[in-house]
Amino acid sequence: MTARCAVALHPEDDLRTALLPLFTEGRVDAVEWTWEAGVPEWLDALVAFYASNHALYTHLVGFPLFGDGASLPRRLAEIARRSRQHRPRHVTAHYGLVQAEGFSDIAPLPPVPCAEVVSTGRERLLRLADAAECAVGVENLAFAFSLDDVARQGDLVDSMLPDQGFLLLDLHNIHCQAITFERSPEELLARYPLEKVREIHLSGGRTTYPKVDPRPFRRDTHDDAVPAEVLALLDVALARCPAVEVVCLERLGGTLATKEAKEGLVRDFRAMRERVAEPSLDLRARAYLPLDIALPSVPARVLRDFESKLVTVLRAAPSVEHAKSALRDLAHEPTLAAFVARMEPRAIEVAMEIEKRWAVPALDSHAIADDE
Repeated sequence: MTARCAVALHPEDDLRTALLPLFTEGRVDAVEWTWEAGVPEWLDALVAFYASNHALYTHLVGFPLFGDGASLPRRLAEIARRSRQHRPRHVTAHYGLVQAEGFSDIAPLPPVPCAEVVSTGRERLLRLADAAECAVGVENLAFAFSLDDVARQGDLVDSMLPDQGFLLLDLHNIHCQAITFERSPEELLARYPLEKVREIHLSGGRTTYPKVDPRPFRRDTHDDAVPAEVLALLDVALARCPAVEVVCLERLGGTLATKEAKEGLVRDFRAMRERVAEPSLDLRARAYLPLDIALPSVPARVLRDFESKLVTVLRAAPSVEHAKSALRDLAHEPTLAAFVARMEPRAIEVAMEIEKRWAVPALDSHAIADDE
């Protein structure tokens, strides 16, 4: 079966006008909706149309797969309500720590690789599946503190997926890690359970050069065109992923201020469409690189406390050196100490930047939460 070609929906008007030619031409097979971003009237009508044609997919960016689960009951109730109303074909959540004690939301960070992360992720995916009443999947994360985070992510995701769970493979996230850690994207692709890929994401971003280490650090910012390398990687992925149902183009609203940017988004979709039209399957064995996959155990209370203090340090530290020193002092367990020791200074610098911008202390979010 040929995969569907989809676009991710966001409420901003510049995205609506950019996508209008594609919808007018009937080129969009499906849509992916992140309802957490907002639902203006035009988007609600579009979501309802695709839902009625069994072509709606839901993606969650704030679902706490790991870490503090204080918001979990409220989020599951909202997911159940939305799913009963729209009946999406599947629901996906993002790999990564998106909530910590004392913070309602944070920019996604790689979790500490330990048995508790796998068991927590699996249990919450099962609860997500019960609430959504459909298949659930996990999207791979672009940001990593170290090459060890990159190496372990595929195995950790595979270990926590429930029996009917699947992988949402974001190719730009693979591209980010390939550039940042100077690895072949095909090598990184082979670390994932490609037979479990049901959805693929394409997007763009930007490359930054941290002050502490000027080597390129690729960011998944969704604010630029899809790189040619990512389109080429799509050809590879389609040949190796036999169960792909949908390929989705992502672009954030508010990033399409010019006519050229809007035309570029349409070109990206058409380039994606050309590649998805006739995929040829090339079933290959999963290529594991040597890796100790035995996971240590960290007491849940200790892990939750470290996660909260990690975000606090990233938001407050005046320098990378101060952040690294503070995290060393906090990492009393051997597993946590090893996690901190592996953190690259340039990754800490980027993490400090994104958490100072995106982390929301829980007390600041009560009024918002009550309105949701």
